[in-house]
Amino acid sequence: MIPLRVLSIASKLRLNAIQILFGCMLTIINKFKKLLIISGAAVVLVILASVAIRKAGVWLLVKDPLPDKVDVVFTFAGDRNRVDYSSEFMIKYSDSHWLLSDFKNGYINYISKKGFDLSRVTVVDTCVSTISEVKCLFGYLKEQQIKNSQKISVGLVSSPYHMRRIKLMVKSQARMKNVSFSYHPVPMNMYNASKLMYERWWRHKNTSEVVILEYQKILYFYLFDNK
Repeated sequence: MIPLRVLSIASKLRLNAIQILFGCMLTIINKFKKLLIISGAAVVLVILASVAIRKAGVWLLVKDPLPDKVDVVFTFAGDRNRVDYSSEFMIKYSDSHWLLSDFKNGYINYISKKGFDLSRVTVVDTCVSTISEVKCLFGYLKEQQIKNSQKISVGLVSSPYHMRRIKLMVKSQARMKNVSFSYHPVPMNMYNASKLMYERWWRHKNTSEVVILEYQKILYFYLFDNK
């Protein structure tokens, strides 16, 4: 049988060893505390950046439900799909007026050949950028408010990837009373595309190029055009 005194000494030695080990651990933690905090923060940032990158394509997509009424349809300059989809809008909203930004493509001739009523169309042929189109739209709306104090509902049409930048630019302008905006991207199938391509944009060459370029344009807007 082991004497009690021996057990007591062994217990004290164990306790001392634990205290020494714990003390060493605290010393190491205190010594490398900043490094551990920086490393932890770096890991968190990497995780957040990874999530943000994965969501980058989808974030560009903005789509509102179709409103009951649209007074003005504004089509941003670009490919013919925007014009074709806008013409469908104009048929659905038979009392609306169409503002067509058409700097160089001559789409007014295209819709004229399709038999569209040109009295419902105002062509904007002076805009060379998205922000100039937004400013032109606001100028038109101010003129309409002077003529008529009623509420104006505006439907904005462009390509899917373009809608977030448009919304940011619209919000950057001075607020207008009695004017509401809704965002209506051209359906993906008109581009042989899908939302999945934006969810996994880095896997598709064309989509990845579009997403990266769009973020560059958004950055340029905030740095130079957001005035």
